[in-house]
Amino acid sequence: MRKNIAISALIGSAVLAFGTVGAEEDAASNDKSALEGFSVSAGVEYDRQNSEAGDFVFKVTLDGVIQDKAEAVQPSKLKRTNRKLGGSVAFGYGKFFYEDLFVGGEALIDVSKNKRAEALLDCSDGAAGAPDVVFPKITLKSNGVIPSIRLRVGYWIESLRGMFYVTAGASRYSVEFKGAASSWPNGEVALKKIAPVVGLGFQKVLCANISIRLEGDYVFQANKTGSIKTNDLFLALGDTRAHLGTKVRAERFAARLLLNYRI
Repeated sequence: MRKNIAISALIGSAVLAFGTVGAEEDAASNDKSALEGFSVSAGVEYDRQNSEAGDFVFKVTLDGVIQDKAEAVQPSKLKRTNRKLGGSVAFGYGKFFYEDLFVGGEALIDVSKNKRAEALLDCSDGAAGAPDVVFPKITLKSNGVIPSIRLRVGYWIESLRGMFYVTAGASRYSVEFKGAASSWPNGEVALKKIAPVVGLGFQKVLCANISIRLEGDYVFQANKTGSIKTNDLFLALGDTRAHLGTKVRAERFAARLLLNYRI
């Protein structure tokens, strides 16, 4: 009887010890250290980008001197709101300071399908020097590959086994406005600029070295003013050229769900 009690007590102690070790290993695997060091992330992203070309000004020059000018072109602007689903890849490094304060940085690339908007633009009104000049097509295209560099600052919350964080950095726009007409060369005004980006998110540890992130960010508006110019129109008056001036603008919001792996 005593022998059976002793054996039962030994087995119970072993099970209890094993359970304690397993709990300690689980706790260790869920520790915030899973967020430190170098890491790679990959997942899906949804973005909404507003692109616009407007403030059109059509003018005709003779030997470099403006002869006629029309601001009443139609349409007054070409605008496209792109809602796209794509993928994201990031590589970064981070470290905790003062126990729960996380500081890190990363390079991130969002990849989705290029989007474009097209319209006919009548530039003839008021420009007597080049009557009936109409662009058959104007095109506004936004590039789907958008890189960014960001600083991440977060705070670990033990009860949630994760951290809230904010991001700040720079992202690159690539938006192109193109115009063409019969006997006109193709022209382009390209908005390729670096713009500030800010965001926030939450990252939760799932197991050793693996965590999941949900985040959103906003890229501030950028713009560029430029013009498209033809070759000599050969109107027997001298060097006669037509110009189409415009301002291209863009702004963007993105949301991502990423799986993060500590290297």
